[in-house]
Amino acid sequence: MIRFRAGALFAVVLLLCAPAAAQWTQPASQLARDIAAITGPGTVTLNARNISSLTADNLPVIKHDLTNALRDAGVRVVTTNSAADIELTISENAQGYVWVAEVKQGNDTKVAMAFAPRSQSNSMPTGALAAIHKNLLWSQDAQILDVAQFQAGADSHLVVLDPANISLFKMTGGRWMPEQQFAIVHGRPWSRDIRGRLVLARDHLFDAYLPGVVCASTAAPPLSVNCRQSEDPWPVGVGQNAAFHASRNYFTGAVTPAIGRLASVPAFYSAASIPRTQYTLWIFARPDGSIHLMDGVNDVVARARDWGSDLAAVKSACGAQTQVLVTGTGDYGSADVIRAFEIADREPVEVAPPLELNGPVTALWTTSDGRSATAVVRNLQTGKYDAFELIITCGQ
Repeated sequence: MIRFRAGALFAVVLLLCAPAAAQWTQPASQLARDIAAITGPGTVTLNARNISSLTADNLPVIKHDLTNALRDAGVRVVTTNSAADIELTISENAQGYVWVAEVKQGNDTKVAMAFAPRSQSNSMPTGALAAIHKNLLWSQDAQILDVAQFQAGADSHLVVLDPANISLFKMTGGRWMPEQQFAIVHGRPWSRDIRGRLVLARDHLFDAYLPGVVCASTAAPPLSVNCRQSEDPWPVGVGQNAAFHASRNYFTGAVTPAIGRLASVPAFYSAASIPRTQYTLWIFARPDGSIHLMDGVNDVVARARDWGSDLAAVKSACGAQTQVLVTGTGDYGSADVIRAFEIADREPVEVAPPLELNGPVTALWTTSDGRSATAVVRNLQTGKYDAFELIITCGQ
């Protein structure tokens, strides 16, 4: 086995990332001066996270440049016993990368910011530039699995699915007011990481899918809801269903109808479909973290950087008119981001600035009409579950 000393390995990283390193010198110097103006000469700790579209290998280069710039400004980075702590976040907007440093000294926190323009190699395509917008639909203490909106006559309604109940709300005076609630009857305990989905129906209002259970509503409020034990496949796209593995919390890969020549695909956690002229391109996030592109014949492993396990396709008027929303790769203890991509020549191209959230995404589903997505976020500040509608608009 070949071993490297830490210094030699870091030198290799710097050599490979030399073009990026030059790009970060100016913002590192600016941010270091602003931090030094807050802290004065002394010692600091430095932690950094990247929620932008930059690849992970840029982060150690940015930290290295900022550490050197801080030293030149009279501030030394240490690992313990510091006078101040710096939390650096790299995010982005349509023009470039935004560096935000939270400087904590005792009970006092101040913020310093710097901006780094995009280089030509990592520029975001402007011809299909889009933006992701979120609209809070509902928030509650209990875990939300999915929500759905529908219109009944002149009245707007919201359905909320959680592990115990299906709740119906009516818009009254600009607020969602409780209307009906139905307990979900199930014969076996739910798994700790339970998933569920709401789908609007044609001959009745909605169906609710949970592991081993399907619930169907009647056609109009006031509703009744019937739940039954069932292994029926879940809808994963328009006219496309897939078998759900109730005890493993992902889809087995058995699909109906077949996708092109494929009656089954590898097991997957989530899926998104992109219509093409003569076929549909399917994107599958597999339980092992890989992203697969399938057209009914070919199976291509995508070079998707920093994609999480949740995908949702959304129609828009922008670019290719269908974008894929994806979550980040953080754990359930950290805030998440939603990013938007188009698939050009089987390669993902990011088309919008990331949407920062206040907690991890616990569910992401395309809505029944395909024009938006529902994201459920566990709010790290309040502890509640927040359900958002996500839409894509053109321009900034």
